[in-house]
Amino acid sequence: MNDRLNSKNKQKPTAPPDNRDLRHVRPREGEPDDLRKARQLARQRRRRKLMLTRMLIVLSIVLIVALIATAVVVKIVADQKSAKGESVRFLAVKKILVEGDTRYTDEEIIKASKLYVGQSLLSVNKVKACQSLVKALPYLDGNRVMVDNASFYHLRIRVAEMPIMAAVKTEKDWIIMGENNHAMERVDADAIPKGTVQIRGASFESQKLGKTLLDERSLRICKTLIDAADAYGLDSMTTIDIHTKTRICILLNERIEVVLGNETNLTNQIKALVEMLPTLYQNNGEDAAGRLNMIFYSDDDKSNDKSIYTPQEVLDKLEEAEKRPMAAVQTGDVWTVINEDNLVLESVTDENLPEGVVQVVGATHNAAVVGKELLDVRSLYICHTLIQEANRQENVHVAVIDITDKTEITLQLSEGLRVVLGEDSALEKQVKALAEALPTLWANNGTDAAGVLDMTTYGDDDPANDKAIYTPSGAA
Repeated sequence: MNDRLNSKNKQKPTAPPDNRDLRHVRPREGEPDDLRKARQLARQRRRRKLMLTRMLIVLSIVLIVALIATAVVVKIVADQKSAKGESVRFLAVKKILVEGDTRYTDEEIIKASKLYVGQSLLSVNKVKACQSLVKALPYLDGNRVMVDNASFYHLRIRVAEMPIMAAVKTEKDWIIMGENNHAMERVDADAIPKGTVQIRGASFESQKLGKTLLDERSLRICKTLIDAADAYGLDSMTTIDIHTKTRICILLNERIEVVLGNETNLTNQIKALVEMLPTLYQNNGEDAAGRLNMIFYSDDDKSNDKSIYTPQEVLDKLEEAEKRPMAAVQTGDVWTVINEDNLVLESVTDENLPEGVVQVVGATHNAAVVGKELLDVRSLYICHTLIQEANRQENVHVAVIDITDKTEITLQLSEGLRVVLGEDSALEKQVKALAEALPTLWANNGTDAAGVLDMTTYGDDDPANDKAIYTPSGAA
């Protein structure tokens, strides 16, 4: 017991000096103590430097994360305020400048960009602002719209206007088209800018504002003509008509129609047109009006190059003839009026038949469409021959042509006489003979004689068989 107490009361041995680094620094044989201690101190400095570097890295990471978190929060808050159009105090836009000469005011441009003073710089989306400008203001050239920083707190919007290429006719109105083939504005005819080329008959990709307007072929034709007119100084071209792509036409000062044909040689045709216009005006006057046919210039063979000018007064007479009815053909419950070219002019009822027009029944015909051909070849030949020959005779007044049976063709004269001609082998000869027979027939039976005159024997080539047999109305 006493031994244990005595052992506890014994003085503990003194701890050796702190030489922990000695475990990592092996003494070298014959190395002085001061050199060994120097190596120990160097090692301690390296360890402290490494610890300090690690602490700096950790602090940097913490700081970066804090900055990112702060930026995200600021960005979220800025976006929320921007969405509401509210101003912010931190990194706010102080001024918005507009550079460029367009039809839009600075206020309209800034509003369309959706940027505003007081908006956070962190919420400014320059690409989106450019897109908003081009979408809202179609006259702007999208390739030359830019948003950048004039200074740290100042934004700058640079704009340029897209040049107008033409005004394109639609079913309802006109669309102003830019040189980029985009629809820029819908206008009425009286609002088309002065001097703008008008395009009719074009095919469309889309008619929405800001979208591609003309299809590839229509654009190619119109651009070729406009570029050629600019290159050769044809400033009198007012209209391009491409309703029929194989009969392209342009109008000069809305007075002279130039027929170009297809699109294969348009540039050379414009060049040739510019060269011949001085002579045309010299011969027909500066206010000349009419049609210049240059369709022969539409190939590469220069030996075919020739133009034909027709004055407007001649065209008016031709147009009047085209509108003059030749006959009214029975087509179901209505009558279809055609001209000498077999083109449909209109469809009418009995009470609206043109006065004095020949009526045709029993003809073979197509569907009645205005401007399209109506009769088949044989029916047209019969009607055309009979009407033309009757018009040459002063006393043959045809009211009705019945070709229900092509072997029993008959005429009904205005005076009431029915003439049986038979087949269509000698129609001209029969009408001439009818003109010669009528005076005698009327002398013997009166000019209002009704009945049937059979002239079928005139249908062969033997004059000995030619005779007309008259049967009065009511005779057996």
